[in-house]
Amino acid sequence: MEITVPTVTMITSTMMTLTVMVYTNRVGAVNEVKLCNNALGMESGLVADDQLTASSSFDDFIVGPQNARIRSERQGGAWCPKEPISQHSYEWLQVDLRLVHVITSIELQGRFAAGQGKEYAEWINIQFRRHNNSNWIAYPHRKFLRHMIASQIRIVPVSKLSRTVCLRFEVYGCIWRNGSSDCVEQFF
Repeated sequence: MEITVPTVTMITSTMMTLTVMVYTNRVGAVNEVKLCNNALGMESGLVADDQLTASSSFDDFIVGPQNARIRSERQGGAWCPKEPISQHSYEWLQVDLRLVHVITSIELQGRFAAGQGKEYAEWINIQFRRHNNSNWIAYPHRKFLRHMIASQIRIVPVSKLSRTVCLRFEVYGCIWRNGSSDCVEQFF
């Protein structure tokens, strides 16, 4: 059975959850699409705290990058940068996956904080790189149009007006090995 999968689906809920799901516009079997959309470990804890870094944190223990796990209420319930986000700020939250992966989507949430959190990102820019010694590459589209091949992902919240932003996230994809992936190869 073959299908053509839509390029982008964006979902926003009243809980300030933004899900950016990335699919290919190529034709492939249904199972091929699902194989490269695995959660890479933010929620499960497979991604260790020391793999998460940030430009700053309002409080390193309460809202540091280790608290940026999707659907988690640990400590302050998210990562929050030290300063409000504005047109002129450059705050970021970063994950080092340690191995090169095919990244097919990123899921974001704001801070829930038992229903009291109202801090979320209205928009983000995404940067990525494959190795520690390479330059950061800005993802060229405002929406995910295709997958990325990366070992590190940086999420940069953006706002026209100065505002407090807090984030939780999950990264989806599969491992990339020697120019191929654990996913079915014709998917790419």
